[in-house]
Amino acid sequence: MARVGVLEDDETQATLLVAELDRAGHEFVLFRTAFEFRRGLARSGLDLVILDWILPDESGVEVLRWLRASAYA
Repeated sequence: MARVGVLEDDETQATLLVAELDRAGHEFVLFRTAFEFRRGLARSGLDLVILDWILPDESGVEVLRWLRASAYA
């Protein structure tokens, strides 16, 4: 079982993703914005992240760059 972080602002996509993760027996943490993701990442203990490319506050590519440059990579 993995603990998966899902960064997705679209309600339909988020519902589908977390339903499949739950069905597969994984734990998940859902984040709706890049800000929320960055703020919550340190205390989440994630094994994997799923990033949306189009977010309301910045792009998923920017989040990925930040993630790779941070201590979490």
